[in-house]
Amino acid sequence: MTSAWDQIALMESSSPVADQLEKTAGLWVLELLNLPPEAFVGFVTGTTMAHVSALAAARQYLYQKKGYDLAEHGLQNAPQLKVVLSEEVHISVLKALRLLGFGRSQLNIVPCDSQGQIIESAVPEFSDNTILVLQAGNVNSGSSDNFHTLIPQAKRAGSWVHVDGAFGLWARASSAQSALVKGVEEADSWAVDAHKWLNTPYDCGICIVRHKHALREVMTTSAAYVETQDMWQAKDMLPEFARRARAVEVWAAISELGVQGIQVLIERCCLYAKMLAEGLNNFS
Repeated sequence: MTSAWDQIALMESSSPVADQLEKTAGLWVLELLNLPPEAFVGFVTGTTMAHVSALAAARQYLYQKKGYDLAEHGLQNAPQLKVVLSEEVHISVLKALRLLGFGRSQLNIVPCDSQGQIIESAVPEFSDNTILVLQAGNVNSGSSDNFHTLIPQAKRAGSWVHVDGAFGLWARASSAQSALVKGVEEADSWAVDAHKWLNTPYDCGICIVRHKHALREVMTTSAAYVETQDMWQAKDMLPEFARRARAVEVWAAISELGVQGIQVLIERCCLYAKMLAEGLNNFS
């Protein structure tokens, strides 16, 4: 239905229904994941573009604090930033960093333990020119980094913390599983997929950014034929200009499942995974 409807969901005037459903779905996502209510929630093509959006905001935020005008002067003579990330970081993060102009020499690769968690003793010193990338749900083991210790350390130094939570961040929606990602709410940005737990069609990632002004300063567009009074329109917050109303599918999934339905879904899958890990193949 969403595809046949064929709405250009870039701002309220182009599709008021899609715009309202997107804002509603965004609020529901923040409530489900228990993330800061002031954060911006945007619906993009997948977690890769969610990383691109969030990390672009991170770069803007750090440069702005240093008094460097990235929009005016560009990257050629910009102060060097460093990115601290796991040796088991997902390839989508590496792709996003390449698209944003980060070279391999700017990446500080930290070794992991047998479960894919960052070894804290091996993490380099943080500073106000650092972006720390953590994982909620390692793609191989499902484990998450120790947010409750690493994030406060990074924030005290003035670093930006981004979390790749493509599937693991949904543990926040379950009271029984939320301890697995304790402290993740203190980060600055998060990327998560809707096409995993919510089973929406592909081409549906979610970008969540606490400092939404930094995101807007990177993504904003202006032309006489698209002026609007709402400064938080999708066209001014996300990479795409012509974009489909993919948030409708998120809204529909959450409406159908409800909070309890999503909790049951997550807890049942976690139980099955535990049984499988223990060698119990009879799920009946």
